[in-house]
Amino acid sequence: MNENMTSFEYSVTPLKLGDKIKNIRIKLSLSQEDLAALLKPPVAVDTVKFWENNFGVPLLDYCVQISDLGVVTLDWLLKD
Repeated sequence: MNENMTSFEYSVTPLKLGDKIKNIRIKLSLSQEDLAALLKPPVAVDTVKFWENNFGVPLLDYCVQISDLGVVTLDWLLKD
């Protein structure tokens, strides 16, 4: 990195939780319907859409399941 440049200039905007959930779902080649059905207990498709559009946060149990599906840490999933 050039000494005149700060790390801020090279920083990348952190992904929001909804974007991370969507990326995990896409990486696994799942539709929103598939992800909704995989979770225990299953959720409505509209709930997955709600999460992916950053309108809400899944309950911790669902966050754990999503992080396990995506083989990512819960810490990575929840931090922006």
